[in-house]
Amino acid sequence: ANWRRALNSLQRRPLETLSKKRIDADALRGKISLFYFFSKDCKPCLLKMPYLNKLRRAIGVESIHFVAITSDPRSIAAEVVQKLNFEWAVAPDAHALMKVLGVETLPTTVVCSPDGTLKRARIGSVMAGETEDERLKRDLQWIFGANSEISAKKAN
Repeated sequence: ANWRRALNSLQRRPLETLSKKRIDADALRGKISLFYFFSKDCKPCLLKMPYLNKLRRAIGVESIHFVAITSDPRSIAAEVVQKLNFEWAVAPDAHALMKVLGVETLPTTVVCSPDGTLKRARIGSVMAGETEDERLKRDLQWIFGANSEISAKKAN
């Protein structure tokens, strides 16, 4: 229910990325969307960003919308992106959306289907002890589904 309200609120008040791209519900339809909620004050969030770049490159932007969302102001979010060379679209100042969704713990990662339906959500950071390749394979299965043809192709 919260996710539907959030998509409706995106129609009324779209997000704007650091590169001034408008993100509303219509812009997200047609592809899987992967949302990453973070803050500059969340050390695990920042530590995960280099891995998230690798995940984006492994999947490719033709398959998924990659959107990082933060309540941080535009200037702070821009500093984080530049310092860490973060490659995702970043939507700053997203207090309202995070409140509607009830995102209180960071990092939070959400997968939505091409029609905007919430498929999966993960709260917290990565599992300790995994290699980056193991984590990549697990995340591909988590995003696309364990039996997905895309998941199998990308993991190999």
